[in-house]
Amino acid sequence: MTLSDLMTGITPNASFEGPVTADDMVLAVDLESAASIGGYIVAQKYVSEHSGTIESESQDSQYIRTGKTNTRTGAVRVITVNGDRYVGDDFQDKMLGHAIKYGKGASVIVDYIYFNIKNGKGEKGKVTIDVTEDASGAAGENASFTATLRSVGTPDDYTYA
Repeated sequence: MTLSDLMTGITPNASFEGPVTADDMVLAVDLESAASIGGYIVAQKYVSEHSGTIESESQDSQYIRTGKTNTRTGAVRVITVNGDRYVGDDFQDKMLGHAIKYGKGASVIVDYIYFNIKNGKGEKGKVTIDVTEDASGAAGENASFTATLRSVGTPDDYTYA
C-alpha cells in the first residue's frame, strides 16, 4: 500500500489534541524510487510493531571548579519493524528481498517518513535498513521478520500535506 492509498479520505488535524496509539503512527519507506512521497510504501499489513526510539550519544568532560559535565553530541532515530511474514505485501516483499537483506552501504539507504496520522506531524529523512530476521519461528507458528531502520544524519521536520 502506498502512502497516497493510505491517506485517501484522511485529513490530519494540525491542532489535534488527545491520546495517540501506536496505530496512529505511519511509517512509509521509499523502496521503489518513488517520484513523490505519495509513492512511498507503508509498513502495515501483518506488521505488529514499528517502534520509534532515539539513541543519544554523549561525552563526559571534567572541568576545573565545575566538575563533570555531560554533553549530548548526537542522536540517531531507530525504528524497529517486526511482524508476521506476508508474501505479496509490497513493503515486506521489497524490504525482505535479496538486495536489501544482503545489501551494503548506499544500496540499503532509503528515504522515509514517520508521522502521526492524527496531526500529520513527524519527520522525514534517510535510513539504513538492517534485516535481522526474515523467516523465523517454530514449527506450526507464523514465520516472522524483524528489521531495524537507523537514521542517516538528522531527520527533517515533516508535516503531511
